[in-house]
Amino acid sequence: MEKISAFFQSTILASTAIVIMNVIGSYVSAIGAGMACPDWPLCPFPDSFPVLMEFLHRVWGVFVVLTILLTVIRARRLEPLRGLKVVKALAQLSLLVVMIQVAMGAIVVFTVLRPEFVALHQLLAQITLAFQAVAAGLSWAEIAREAGAEKSS
Repeated sequence: MEKISAFFQSTILASTAIVIMNVIGSYVSAIGAGMACPDWPLCPFPDSFPVLMEFLHRVWGVFVVLTILLTVIRARRLEPLRGLKVVKALAQLSLLVVMIQVAMGAIVVFTVLRPEFVALHQLLAQITLAFQAVAAGLSWAEIAREAGAEKSS
């Protein structure tokens, strides 16, 4: 149960990081700072508030990728015969989708905020969040099932 608990904690951490990232990204968009860092992935030293917010958006993106990577690593440690194939697949899919989203972030910058690419960038964020949230729910259900089985034995 320890490995599934660690996996669950990772999915919660990743989900929280994604929600925070969505808030930061929405704020960057709302204040018109999407092009405050005109290069990708580089950003000049934050010398103004818009540049600071865009810089924070990019740095937090690295944190999001790392939390999802931790989820994938912990998913690989789960026992394969316990019916956890779906959560393992969701973890791996979320890593794939977030990497595509990172590339889409570059495309957003290179195309100077074309609305369809901005929307796709946001959609990929929501898909990644959904994968992590479903993995969290399924792993929580497994923890509860195991706890119930332990009590009844």
